[in-house]
Amino acid sequence: MSQSLRSALLVVHVATGSAALLLAVPLVTGRLRWAGRAGLGFGTAVVMSGATAILLLGAGSSMPTPARLVLLAIAVATSVAATVGLRRARRGVAGSRRLLHGSVVSLVTAVAVVSGPPALWLAVGVTGTLWVELGQRRLGRALAGH
Repeated sequence: MSQSLRSALLVVHVATGSAALLLAVPLVTGRLRWAGRAGLGFGTAVVMSGATAILLLGAGSSMPTPARLVLLAIAVATSVAATVGLRRARRGVAGSRRLLHGSVVSLVTAVAVVSGPPALWLAVGVTGTLWVELGQRRLGRALAGH
């Protein structure tokens, strides 16, 4: 892959990942609806960021293979979680928030993976997963009337 193509892909990757993270804040806090336009924008940005990550990691990456595999797994899992979660949210199916919030945690974890040491990856991933699960339990209790 040429350096200019790689640079262009990196710009698109960072821009779409940043857009997804910016949209995630009002979506996660409930100011915007996942089933609305903001949710669709989030999903589109996540899938584009995931696709560019796969392209960047595939050809000509200088990153060690284990790190590339971790990032590939994060890219695929994040894209799938966002896509499935949005489809469920539009249909009103239970469990959509877990997938969507999980995709947000995955995005933040990806930033940690490229920015810091493995301990940071683990801390972000574990903390984010706990946040999603505790929020899901609290929502379940609220819906059950407890």
